[in-house]
Amino acid sequence: MGYMICEECNVYYEAEDESEAEDFLCQCGNQLIYVESLEDYYEPDDYIRERMSNGLTHTEYHALKHLAEKREASKLFFTGLFITSAGLILAISIHFIFLILVPLGVVSVLYGDHRKRIKDVEGYSWIRGLKGEKTVFKYLETLPKEYFIFNDVKLYENKGNIDHIVVGPKGLFVIETKNYSGKYRIKGNNWFYYKDGEYKKLYRTPASQIITNAVDLKEFLVNNGIPVSGLWIGAIVAFINNDFRVIEKPKLYKVLLPKTVPKFILNSKRKLDRKLINRIVLLLEPYSTDISVSHKIDKKEVKTPFFKRLNLGILHRNHK
Repeated sequence: MGYMICEECNVYYEAEDESEAEDFLCQCGNQLIYVESLEDYYEPDDYIRERMSNGLTHTEYHALKHLAEKREASKLFFTGLFITSAGLILAISIHFIFLILVPLGVVSVLYGDHRKRIKDVEGYSWIRGLKGEKTVFKYLETLPKEYFIFNDVKLYENKGNIDHIVVGPKGLFVIETKNYSGKYRIKGNNWFYYKDGEYKKLYRTPASQIITNAVDLKEFLVNNGIPVSGLWIGAIVAFINNDFRVIEKPKLYKVLLPKTVPKFILNSKRKLDRKLINRIVLLLEPYSTDISVSHKIDKKEVKTPFFKRLNLGILHRNHK
C-alpha cells in the first residue's frame, strides 16, 4: 500500500498502487503525488528554519516588564476591593471596629488603579513595538534557506539596537520596524502625521534612525576587517501602519509594508559572495539576541508527517 499526496491541501490518501494515483485527482482538483511511504516524500536535503535565542530582545524585555508591573498594579487594585468589601461586611455582621479596613482598602484601590493607568501609558509603545517586530520577523522567516536573520543587534554599547539585519546572496539589509498609529505622509526624509485636521512635521523620524543604523553597520564591518569596498547595505523601514503614502521616494532607504520586505530583498540586483556572507554571519552572531537560520532535516528525525489523513471511501473522487 502507498500514499497519494496533495501538496496544495497538505493531505494524503491511502492507495493500493501507483495506478490509483493516475486515476484520481484531489478534491481540490490538483494532481496527486504517489509515494510508497510518507517518509519517502521528504528529501534528505530538505531544510527547516529555526530561531536560536540567548535571551529577550530589548523590546521584549521592556514590554514584558511593563506587563508584569501592570499585573502587580491590578493585584493591588483587586486586593483593595476585597479589603474594602470585607471591612464593610465584618463591620455590619460583627463589630463596627472593622470599618478601619475600609479606608485601607480604598487607598489600595485608588493607588492600584493609578499605577495601572501609568503602566498602560508607559508600556503602550513597547507593546506595540513588540507586536510590530514579531510581524516583520514572521515575514522575514519566509526568505529562502540561504538567508540569515539577526534580531535585536547591538553593535556598540553607547548606541541603540538594530531591529533586524538580513544577510544573504542578494546583499546585506538593516530593517527598522515602526508600529505608529495614525495617518502619515512621507516626502523624502520628511515624515508628516495627521493631527487636528492637518499634517504636521515629525521631527524625530525613522529616516535618521535607519540611515544611522546602516552607517554604524558599515563602520562596524570596517573596524572588524570586513572588506566593504562596493558593499551596499540596504536600509528598510518596515511600517506596520497601512495608512501611509509615499509622496516622494526617499533616496537612502525604503519604506515598505512588512509583507513586501522579503520580495524587495529577493528582487535586489546586488550580490554577496558566499565567503563574505559567512564572515559577516560569524561576526554578527555574538552581537545579536537571536538569529534565524536554516538547517537540513535528518530523515531519521521525521516521525509524524504533517499531512492530514483523508479516507478515499468517504471523499468524493474526481476522475480525470
